[in-house]
Amino acid sequence: MPIPVEKWRNGSIILAGCMLLLILLLGSLAKDQASAVKEGGPVDAAAAQWDKLLALGTGSIHEEMKGTVKWQGDWNTLLAPEEAIGVLATRLGLSEVEPETVQDHEVYSAYGRSMEIRSKLTVTPVKEGTYYVILRLEGEGMETLKEMKSEQTVSGESLADEGVSIHWNAALQGTMKPENGGSPDTGKIVSTSIEDRMQELEDYAAHALKMGLVENYKDADTVSRTYYIPDLPLSVSSGGKTVSLQMAVHRNSETGLEELSLGSPLLTIEY
Repeated sequence: MPIPVEKWRNGSIILAGCMLLLILLLGSLAKDQASAVKEGGPVDAAAAQWDKLLALGTGSIHEEMKGTVKWQGDWNTLLAPEEAIGVLATRLGLSEVEPETVQDHEVYSAYGRSMEIRSKLTVTPVKEGTYYVILRLEGEGMETLKEMKSEQTVSGESLADEGVSIHWNAALQGTMKPENGGSPDTGKIVSTSIEDRMQELEDYAAHALKMGLVENYKDADTVSRTYYIPDLPLSVSSGGKTVSLQMAVHRNSETGLEELSLGSPLLTIEY
């Protein structure tokens, strides 16, 4: 299935495959993202897209939101692995490098924290002279997520200045706002189907965005839909189709609450 939505186990969907395969998949998707969608380039386009995603999350998520932003892409340099990540970590103001072995592959990581936003940089050798770079920014709460826009802009510009072919992806997660403005009841499973709850979300989003459904997935506890939205400047190709936004609703069987995940252009994180 072209949507990177994985099997739900123990109340959450986990990404399938090893880290290296995920990196290759993300790289393949990212290469289809338009590199000059706005006059200001991908960094300005990502800022505009984050605003729209945050507005959708603010109107749909009841509990305090969690947000993730990723910059990722190929980097061609003659630097040795330790030197390569050292250059990027210094530019981004991150910690000293920590080498890791993942599925028999060497990965170099660095960490940081700013304005309650946690950062993790990973640099993975692909072949001689080529690395795959992922910078992941995470935070919780509206004030922190508002700051995410400026943080992603600075980090995106820094990576681009160092020669990384940057591509953007973001996600928001939380508990879906209760029906009819009520308060969540953690002891009772509501009667409305998750398909109906997804439709409510889609109807809400359609007030601000012109949405074209591209892909639809559902099982007993989860509904996921992927859309092409002309108003969103950044998109990727999934299964030969252009997509800009993915929304997933999962009903937690223990609490009866709907857990909402919003991703743009696609959901590529655990949820």
